[in-house]
Amino acid sequence: MNAPNLLLLEHIIGNVDIGLIVLDKDIRITIWNDWMVKHSQIKFSNAQNSYLFDLFPSLNHGRIKQGIHNALTYHQHSFITHALKQQLFLLHTSDEKTGEPIPIHQKINISPILVDNQEFVLLEIKDETKFVEKEKILRKRTDDLKIANATKDKFFSIISHDLRSHMSNMLASMEMLHQKNYKLSENKIHFFAESMYKIAKNLFQLIENLLEWASSQSGRMQYNPVDISIDSLIQKYIILFQEMASKKNIEINYVSSFNGMVYGDANMISSIIRNIFSNAIKFTHTEGKVDIILYSEGNHIKIAISDNGIGMSQEEINNLFNVGTAKKSIGTEKEQGTGLGLILCKEFIDYHKGKIEIESKKDAGSTFIVSLPIHHKE
Repeated sequence: MNAPNLLLLEHIIGNVDIGLIVLDKDIRITIWNDWMVKHSQIKFSNAQNSYLFDLFPSLNHGRIKQGIHNALTYHQHSFITHALKQQLFLLHTSDEKTGEPIPIHQKINISPILVDNQEFVLLEIKDETKFVEKEKILRKRTDDLKIANATKDKFFSIISHDLRSHMSNMLASMEMLHQKNYKLSENKIHFFAESMYKIAKNLFQLIENLLEWASSQSGRMQYNPVDISIDSLIQKYIILFQEMASKKNIEINYVSSFNGMVYGDANMISSIIRNIFSNAIKFTHTEGKVDIILYSEGNHIKIAISDNGIGMSQEEINNLFNVGTAKKSIGTEKEQGTGLGLILCKEFIDYHKGKIEIESKKDAGSTFIVSLPIHHKE
């Protein structure tokens, strides 16, 4: 190739934003553009006249060799997508999180060119690793979204069944009172009234949890941190749940060694305490007890709520916070539950960058320990 034509070709391909290599008929490097210099960190002076496969053994690949042969012999174009475990360029050496090597994905276009009646081969090399990796992430997110939607659909079918069941039972009691109130004894009327009260109470808690969970899933849940007295919140719920505990003759014990303030969202923390506390009463037998301990440990406060009720197996514990595997629960006095409350607790604890631990044994009771960081308002 004479000098003017060589300089012209070098100028044309020099600043192209892909790798360009021109090979002679002996597969030796004639032109090596700036992109190749940048990404291989090999100067053109060191690459010039080098046998391609000596310089890059990873390109000594059957399809690439065949493509070069076809270009020189039959003047055919080849388009090859090449994934290399051993990378060709000094890019994407490893995954930022795992440190594992990332296969390099390249598109290599092999074309015959004729200059001054001499045959050459042009290799166009485009690194598409980032694109391929992003595509993998997108596919994974799409798959995760499909699973999440299917899980939520299943969960909503359970919730809708519970709503219909509650309403159906309440309507049945109301219909009995409406149609036969003149025939019913005072005890029967009291029985139906109490039944409706329990159903309405369970229905209210179910709807309250459902609305809170729907807000958190849609991104509309607002985190409004304020200074909160956890001690005051616990004492408030002890009073609110005293009647519920008294009906089962359950003893409630509360010990606190922390009387400071926590900076967090009052509604979320109230929901955490309310759900775990009510569950402790629900799953404790008559004449049982529920113990609540509030204390600080380092930069965290801990709320430990224990009962001596029915307890859980390890498999049940593992499934507590998963919408797809959470199961409907029945209390010791046939109290209804969906498992949604504890799922909410976990989400609200995560909002506060806290954690929840569970210790439980079948037929021996459970302990839920909620740990929340003590943030102070700046």
